[in-house]
Amino acid sequence: MENKKYAFAGNRAFVLQRMRELGINIVKIWAVRGSYLERYLDKEGLEYSVIGVREKFLEDIKTTDFDFFISNGLPIILPEEVFCNRKKFVNIHPSLLPDLRGRDPVPGAILYRRDSGATCHLMNKGIDSGDIIAQVEIPYSDDLDAGLLYQLSFRAEADAFEAAYDKRFLPVRKQSLRDTDIYYSYQPTDMDIDLGKDTAVSIASKVKAFSTGNKGARICVEDRIFSCSDVVCLQNPYIKEQYGKSPWGKILLQYEDRVVAKNIYNELLKFTIKYGGGG
Repeated sequence: MENKKYAFAGNRAFVLQRMRELGINIVKIWAVRGSYLERYLDKEGLEYSVIGVREKFLEDIKTTDFDFFISNGLPIILPEEVFCNRKKFVNIHPSLLPDLRGRDPVPGAILYRRDSGATCHLMNKGIDSGDIIAQVEIPYSDDLDAGLLYQLSFRAEADAFEAAYDKRFLPVRKQSLRDTDIYYSYQPTDMDIDLGKDTAVSIASKVKAFSTGNKGARICVEDRIFSCSDVVCLQNPYIKEQYGKSPWGKILLQYEDRVVAKNIYNELLKFTIKYGGGG
């Protein structure tokens, strides 16, 4: 393995950092434009190519001399004709495959309250469906939000890669879809909170799942739209006495950056809001 040549492509840097720490011979790096990986490479002064036109990228792969191709956050699905028996193509995905296939497994794990982690697997003509080499598990817990889970997942990806490297990238089992496995790619409507349907638990999951970047769970109350950064199910006996018989779906209190409303299940909810708007 010491004399093997490696190529790396993607948008994240933790796996690449681990490869460098292990002294792996990296002969080529492709980075997604504007990604964390590109910023890391610029800071470290490392040579790389920006992933641009798909056809040019695929041609570069075919003409680059490597033994192992490592994919980590690569937005391009490689066609079957790229794969070669002489070379191994390996992907690292931030979930416990086959569960949470798709583009957005991290918010999906929070939204559906599922165990997550990282999987290193062989690539094939499918999407995230190749034979599994190594996995690292991150059990679900209520103290996780998407931002924290992203950071943990990036570290788990590096650990999964190292475990696969130690195994010489030999797969341990094939993937077999189970009835309980889900595919998750984010849709904007996933962020919408419905006080007429969502429980306090599902609302909290939505708020934590979309707590990063330009996302944010949204609630519409009395034709006003709020973006929420936090939610608490209120248990104080006095507030329950005061508002226990109030109608659901109404603004019961609004102060500073907080809104208190009730859902159809008679749960009093205090939302921390990012901004408000009229509808």
